[in-house]
Amino acid sequence: MTHPPGRGTPPSRLLTGLALMLLLAAVPAARLDARTYRTGDPVTFTGQVTDAGGTPLDEVEVLLEVSRTVFKLRGFRREKQDTLRVPAKTDADGRYAIVWRWDGYYNTFELAVALAVRKAGRDSFEVFTRLDVTEQVKGGSPVVVPLRVEDTSYLESLRQFLARLTSDDELRIYREMGRPDRIDQEETGEEPESSWWYFEAGKVYRLRSGELQQVTHFDPVKPL
Repeated sequence: MTHPPGRGTPPSRLLTGLALMLLLAAVPAARLDARTYRTGDPVTFTGQVTDAGGTPLDEVEVLLEVSRTVFKLRGFRREKQDTLRVPAKTDADGRYAIVWRWDGYYNTFELAVALAVRKAGRDSFEVFTRLDVTEQVKGGSPVVVPLRVEDTSYLESLRQFLARLTSDDELRIYREMGRPDRIDQEETGEEPESSWWYFEAGKVYRLRSGELQQVTHFDPVKPL
């Protein structure tokens, strides 16, 4: 059917054309394994993690996050799915190495610097920086990626906290609950007392000279 002059292209054709353009844009990533890798080939990710001043960061986690990015017609947007995480710790010189066995199903690769923490009794990662390295992967293995953490204040404060834990009760509470949301210290008596508050879990642990004296429960406070 011929459309009257001046009407332009029908909206349905514009949407179809736009969808085809976006789908074609995703084709190179999907064909990456056919050009560079075979199924099962080892792909090594390596590099050094430093702070903003170039000092190596040891004993931090580097996470390789591998996922498949697809284009969703509903919403006209890209979406990651089936994400896998492969962790590794940096050594004394801040260096890391991760080996991934190639699987052509995955087409998106990211590296993240993180620290394994416990929060309200659950394991999680505090992520400091993240970098998409999909383009570097196309160049073959090894994939050499230096990573820099601009703000290390959280990492430093957590390490200082852990260095102060000396008693069995303190270590056990940290393993179970993680770092407290707040610590109240009382140094008035011969035996110092402290209260470890976990607002989301609704618990406060009261210790004297590092030994647990009491656990008090209250209504949990959700983070804002």
